[in-house]
Amino acid sequence: MDVTLRPLSLGEILDRTFQIYRSHFLMFAGISSFAAGLDLVWQLVQTTAVRAVQHRVGAVALGAVSSGFSLINLLVYIVVGAVAMAAITRAVSAIYLGQSTGIAQAYREIQAHWSRYVWLYVVAAFLAWGPVVLVFIAILAVAIAVPGFATGTLGVLVLPVLMGLAMLVLLPFGVWMSLRYSLANPACVFEDLSIRAALKRSILLSKGAMQKFNIFVMVLLVGIISSILTYAGLVPLLITVFRDTFNHVAPVLSLGMTIYTLLVQFIVASVTIPLYAIGLTLFYYDARIRKEGFDIEWLMQRAAAGSLPAVPDVLPSAESAGQA
Repeated sequence: MDVTLRPLSLGEILDRTFQIYRSHFLMFAGISSFAAGLDLVWQLVQTTAVRAVQHRVGAVALGAVSSGFSLINLLVYIVVGAVAMAAITRAVSAIYLGQSTGIAQAYREIQAHWSRYVWLYVVAAFLAWGPVVLVFIAILAVAIAVPGFATGTLGVLVLPVLMGLAMLVLLPFGVWMSLRYSLANPACVFEDLSIRAALKRSILLSKGAMQKFNIFVMVLLVGIISSILTYAGLVPLLITVFRDTFNHVAPVLSLGMTIYTLLVQFIVASVTIPLYAIGLTLFYYDARIRKEGFDIEWLMQRAAAGSLPAVPDVLPSAESAGQA
């Protein structure tokens, strides 16, 4: 497959994303499944622990236990997700620039700065969605603080309108900010930047409405793929729930059904996380080629190092790339 460094259209970036993923599926799935597997193990621990105490404690205590486990689960998800994205980005960079890589090598190369990648993920998410969350919390706090407002006629009419208007304004803001910071991870990994510098770098590289639109299309497409795979995997569970509802039986999510749901989530995450990382990494390189002439810079670096003056026209085979 041709991987010559040059400016690419949106269609070419999407096509190259799927080609790279298909050619190195086992490697990318291995990188993401390791991280998703850690998250799966913790969710299984959480499920087992909550079910073990649900009949022994009161509703308040059970809620506290569930909330505590959910908070820890969120932290685990953030850590493993950020590390997996960084490792995949490193592997994509190696493939794209004609270098050798593998599952173990990708993780080794990000090991020294793994905490930086996690904090970058947290800071970017907070800057993008923190204001949105704070505004919604403020609206709910005011509604609760005003006596009788939330349950009164005025509150019933006004509160949904306020929430709707806030969502109409703030959700596009959150999406726009997320697109601004979408290239921070590959910039941080490839250029070894600090968190602040990576965020500024992403703002520069993602500048332009068309660039953000193209990234949004890619993210939306991967999200649709993820949703389709998730609902396809959950068909047996949905059939059971609909059957119980039709028979006027309250649906009960058994332990086996819960574990099955978690396994479906694990498989979908292992399959789709690489698509996000590959696509964003290709957008990063495309932006650098268009705005900074990175293709010329890379050829000059290779020539100065005494290597071949061009990137290979074909990618390494899946077997060689998958070697650790």
